[in-house]
Amino acid sequence: MTIPSEVNRSGPYNGNGVTTAFEYQFKIYEPEHLRVILIDTDGSETVLNHQHDFIVTGVADDSGGNAVLNVAPVNGQKIVLLRGVPFTQDTDLENQGAYYAETVEVRMDLLTMQIQQLKEQTDRSILADYGQSGLKIANNLDEGDTLMMVGGLLGKGPNSGMIVNAAGYATQAYQARDAAQGHAQDAETSAVETASSAATAAQWSARAQDWAVKLDGVVDGTEHSAKYWANQAYLNGGVPIGTIIDVYGNGTTIPPGYLKIIPGLEITTAYPELRTWALANGWSVNGAGNPVFPATDDALFKRQWRASQTLRDAGRVFGSVQADALQDHRHAMPTSGQSPWAIFGIKNVVSSVVAGFGSTATTTTIAYTDSPDGRMASETRPANITVTWFIKAYDAPFDKATLDATQLVNDVADARTRVATLETTKGWELVDDTGELTNVAAYTRTGLDAFRQIRISGILRPSSNNAVPCLIFSPDNGGTWINSSYYISASGMVGVSAGYDAGTSGVGAMTPSYRGLSNTYDMNFEGMIFEFNKAKAQSKYYKGQAVGVDSGNAYFSLLVGGAHSTSAALNGLRIYMSSGNFTGRLLVEGRRG
Repeated sequence: MTIPSEVNRSGPYNGNGVTTAFEYQFKIYEPEHLRVILIDTDGSETVLNHQHDFIVTGVADDSGGNAVLNVAPVNGQKIVLLRGVPFTQDTDLENQGAYYAETVEVRMDLLTMQIQQLKEQTDRSILADYGQSGLKIANNLDEGDTLMMVGGLLGKGPNSGMIVNAAGYATQAYQARDAAQGHAQDAETSAVETASSAATAAQWSARAQDWAVKLDGVVDGTEHSAKYWANQAYLNGGVPIGTIIDVYGNGTTIPPGYLKIIPGLEITTAYPELRTWALANGWSVNGAGNPVFPATDDALFKRQWRASQTLRDAGRVFGSVQADALQDHRHAMPTSGQSPWAIFGIKNVVSSVVAGFGSTATTTTIAYTDSPDGRMASETRPANITVTWFIKAYDAPFDKATLDATQLVNDVADARTRVATLETTKGWELVDDTGELTNVAAYTRTGLDAFRQIRISGILRPSSNNAVPCLIFSPDNGGTWINSSYYISASGMVGVSAGYDAGTSGVGAMTPSYRGLSNTYDMNFEGMIFEFNKAKAQSKYYKGQAVGVDSGNAYFSLLVGGAHSTSAALNGLRIYMSSGNFTGRLLVEGRRG
C-alpha cells in the first residue's frame, strides 16, 4: 500500500437538484475520513454528517469512490470533498514484540494523508514572499476593512479583499505546528521501532525531534523548533487582560503588553481592553470616569477578597487599602517578687503618673527596640522580598518570533522528506506472520516486488511420514510457478533446476542429502533468498539451516545452500510438502532494495 498521489480534494461540484453521488479521487481507510462540505448559495459552509447526511463507497480503494447524499443539492449550492484523517496516532508497537509491516505501512499512509491535509490548508492561507523574513498584521483593523502591504505590515488599505484576524491566524499556526510536531514524533518512533535501520535513519529521527521540541537554542542557522515558536506565542499572547504579575526587577524594563503599577495608576482609553475589564470588575473610577489603582505610597501586600466574607475582614470592599496592624492580645505579668520587665527581658521601661488617679497610679511605656527575643521595626510584617508589579493591559503584537506560514510549508516538506528517507532505509520488515496453520496443502505469499532479500523461518510438521518440504517461486504473483524447488530439509549443495545440480555443476563431494520428515515431530528452519526481485543474468541463491527428526526418528541438524537458475525478477513464493499436507507456523520477512 502506498499513497502515490498528492490529490486529497475533489470538487467543487455544482448542485442541480437531481445528482446525489459525487466522486472523490483519493484513498481513504475509513468512511469517517471523508469530509463532505455543502456550500450554500450565500457562501456559508456546512460540514455534513456521515450516515445522517451521506454514505461512502470505495473505502480503501486507491482510486477513491463516491459520497452519496441523502438529499441532492439544488442549483447554486456546491459540494466539496476533502480527506479528513484525525490528527491522532493509535498504533501501539511493543518492544520485542511482533513487527507487522502492513501495520506500519498503514500508519505511514495515514501520516502522509495528514501531511497532505496540512498542505491543503496552507494552500488556502496567506503566505509571505520568500524574500521576506515574516508577515505582520496591524492590530487596529475593524470589520469591513481591506488590507494593504506597507513596509512588511498588513494594515488598513483599499487593495486587498481579505481581512485577517491576527489572533486567529496565530492560533491556526499554533495548531498546525502541533500537528507537525506529532508527525515528527511519529517519524522518531518509527526509527526507534526499526532498530536495525541504517545510521541515516537514526540521524533523521534525532533531527526531526529537534525540529519538534528543542527549546535550548536554534535548530538550524537562526531557526527554532515548533515548540519554541508555540511557547513564544503563548508567552506573548496567552495571558488574560488584568493579570498582575510579580517581576524580580526594578521596573525599568516593562514586559510587552503590560503596564507598571504605580500609586493612583489611571487606565485611560489608550488601553481600551484593560479599561473595559477594570470597569467590569469593580475598580474605583475618577472624575473622568477612568478606573484607577489606589493612590497610596505604601508598598502593599496582596490579599484575597471574596464577596460577603465573614471570617476575616468582614464587610471589607474590593480594592480598599488596609494599614498595617498587630492583632489584639494580652500578656500576663507577675505583681510581686521582681520586676516583670526583667522577666520578659524588656529594657527602656518608662513610667509616668496618670493625671487624676493620685501619685501611685501610673502608666508604663515599653520600648521593644532592645528586646532580645524578637526583631523589632516600625511596622508588623512577614519576611519578604521586593518585586515590581505589572498588570496585563493589551495583547502585544506578534513579531518575528511568531510562526509564519512560509516556514510551516517548509517544515511540512522537510517532515515528508524525513519520512521518505526512513521508508528507504529500513532493515528487515515483517511481511507475514501466519499464526497457527493446521493441515494446509500449501502456503502462498505474493506481492513481494519491493524486497531484494527474503527471509523465511518457522516450524513444519507433515501429515504424511517421509514427506519433504519444498519451496518454489513465481515471477508474476502466482500466475505461473517455476517448476523447480528448493528442498528445505537437505544438507550439502542443493541444485533445484534441470541441468543444475550437485552432479552436473561441478560441486562433486557436496552431494545433497534429503531428509524426509517425521509426521510426529516439528522441524525448525530458517532460510534466505538473495536478489529476489532483481532480473539479472544469474541464479537466485538460497542459504539456510534446519533442525528436526526424520522419518526414521533420527535427529538431524543441517546446513543447506542452493542456487535457482532463473534470472527473472520474483514476487511470489510457495511452501508445500512433497506429499500430503502440513501443520505449523511461518514468518516471512523482507529487506527492500
